[in-house]
Amino acid sequence: MRKTIAAILFGTLFAGLGGATTFSAANGTERPWRASGTGVFTFMEDGFVIDGTSINTYLGKATFHAESTSDGGLTATATAANGDQLVIVFAPSGEAFFSGGTGRFADATGTLINTSTEELLPDGTFISEFTQTGTI
Repeated sequence: MRKTIAAILFGTLFAGLGGATTFSAANGTERPWRASGTGVFTFMEDGFVIDGTSINTYLGKATFHAESTSDGGLTATATAANGDQLVIVFAPSGEAFFSGGTGRFADATGTLINTSTEELLPDGTFISEFTQTGTI
């Protein structure tokens, strides 16, 4: 039951990620963003987390950790090999945007479009595969 609810929540969360408005970067420079990756869901009583790996523009191969929020959104942190982190917020409204981070991403802003596919594997593992495009 919890997996079904999370699947509906996750699918609904990303279904509305149509167009995106670009925010200006702190120094006025906007750059294209692309990412793809795979994550595994862990369900808890009060929500879920997703842990996985991704390939990202400006981060290279990275790990990520995402947590559901009490308002129905999701906050993800991608960590590059050098330890720099980039925070991405997926709002309940369907918008997705960069919200700072550490190192060279401390003042990061911008928006992205996330396309994902969720799948329940025969062994009971629930995974998500995604691609992202946007501007950072």
